[in-house]
Amino acid sequence: MTINKKTPFDMSQVRLYEWGNLYWYEDEIFIGLNAISKLITNQEKTLNESLQSLQKLKEKKLPEIPDEYRASYEQQFFEDSDKTNYQLRIMQRYSSCLMIMTFFENTLKFLAKEIGNEINNPFSAPKHNAIPETIKFLIQAFKINESVKSKEYNVIIQQRVVRDSIAHNNGFILKNRINQFKPMEGINLNGEEIIIRPEYLNTLIKISQKFYKDLILLIDDRFIELAKK
Repeated sequence: MTINKKTPFDMSQVRLYEWGNLYWYEDEIFIGLNAISKLITNQEKTLNESLQSLQKLKEKKLPEIPDEYRASYEQQFFEDSDKTNYQLRIMQRYSSCLMIMTFFENTLKFLAKEIGNEINNPFSAPKHNAIPETIKFLIQAFKINESVKSKEYNVIIQQRVVRDSIAHNNGFILKNRINQFKPMEGINLNGEEIIIRPEYLNTLIKISQKFYKDLILLIDDRFIELAKK
């Protein structure tokens, strides 16, 4: 019997980072994003199962109630539950959106802080406009390639109005910021109220994954340049 001793993957495709810390940071970032994705999936599954159970209970119980009491019974026991579940869905998706955006921002600031320490140019986390100010530090102090301001970066910046509206105004966009709202799959406005569906959250996660995958490589490229000096 002939044994195939070929390597199952091409080692030439493996990136060896100049700054060793990147291996650990990369793992932490993608483990974190995958954990958020799994949490959202599990939350949606649990909520859908709850809604299905409620519908089955309604179909079973209502025919058993005398006609003269049925409307009152349905309102008292089912309509209120429907409203509660509707609010639960909104709050759950708002919370998930904030979690993704917070993870994105805090991860970026963490990387900037670690890079600042490595190059002896300390990074001071900005109190306002954290994401663009952190990118500004990476470009000006670390001299990272300006392609860091990628398509994915721009989408995250555009979606800050959603994050701000959820965090500070219960999911309602202020009238003077409605023109900042950029439509995406899985999100729309009902008047001034933001309505989020799972597709939007999944897109934010995919965008974050792509951004950080590219950012890690740009950071490594810059450390390679520094090592040659």
